[in-house]
Amino acid sequence: MATTYPWKFFRAGGFNQVVIGSGADLFNLDQLDQKLWVALACPIKGVEFDQTTLALIDTDKDGRIRVPEFIAAAKWAVELMKNPDDLLKGSPTLKPSAINDTTPEGKLIANFARQVLGKTDACEVTFEEAATAAQTFAAKPFNGDGIIPADSASDDATKAVIADIINCLGSDTDVSGKPGVSQARVDQFFAAAAAYFSALKPRAVIKVVEADTVPKTFITFNHLAALPSGEKEPIGKRIVEVPEVLEQFANRDTHAQFIAYVPPGSVAKGEALVKTGGGKTVQCTICHGPNLKGIGAMPGIVGRSPSYMVRQLYDLKSGTRAGPFSSMMKPVVADLSVDDMAHIAAYLATQAP
Repeated sequence: MATTYPWKFFRAGGFNQVVIGSGADLFNLDQLDQKLWVALACPIKGVEFDQTTLALIDTDKDGRIRVPEFIAAAKWAVELMKNPDDLLKGSPTLKPSAINDTTPEGKLIANFARQVLGKTDACEVTFEEAATAAQTFAAKPFNGDGIIPADSASDDATKAVIADIINCLGSDTDVSGKPGVSQARVDQFFAAAAAYFSALKPRAVIKVVEADTVPKTFITFNHLAALPSGEKEPIGKRIVEVPEVLEQFANRDTHAQFIAYVPPGSVAKGEALVKTGGGKTVQCTICHGPNLKGIGAMPGIVGRSPSYMVRQLYDLKSGTRAGPFSSMMKPVVADLSVDDMAHIAAYLATQAP
């Protein structure tokens, strides 16, 4: 029998049997001829051994531990010990200082003993202490397993998103047994959502109305809405954007329409700036295409909320928006006043998206 490891044997029952007397013996089990093994497989049930440990060794979850799985477990245990011979002492306790914390996994386990169990390197850790602490830690919202259950979120909106992901794509199981989501599942969900919304054809939802007076408004659902009383007030230099039917908007109806009130003359002034630059800027078609519906990475700018468009132009000028393409817009908006921005936004909103 060819071997590179010097095994020791003893005679018992008329057979030569291998001596497992050191950590090195455990580590080199892969070099022991399997003809010398007492058995090549073992069930994980009906054996007088810790069931949790047996289940962990059974990596393919077929209910049996086979030689490759046992060898992998032995090597894993040996590599986690500073002195692998300690594994054969049969001690019911282990000191954090005995763990080989020069490896990432060893460091994680040693730090668990020190930080979660509160043990110094000289203190003994019992199996019961480790098991109880692991169960307690597993029940915490952020237990390091990479799975986020819905109830670990700190706000209702995030909880709702996690619930939506689970409803659409199924769940991953947290170490505590709770259903949750992994990073991969979150990425899959948002990639699918982005693909869906990107495929939708844009449609007009804004009607621009030039008027000297506009409905008085109040704030609801973080948006302006017309007072039910129908009271009016001068528009001044504002854009006043409200839902046509508040109930539709409140119910998140995707067919809800909006009215954007703008000062008289805004649309014509905006058209001149968009098409000619008016001596203050450049033609919008140069970057955003002949129909202003976008070219390549340049977005479409027609048919959008005028309030939104003014905010984007203002943020580009002030430097609040500083994305990869923002620098290209900086000279375009440099000489525009807020009134100019409102006029441009009013005109763009009248165009089909």
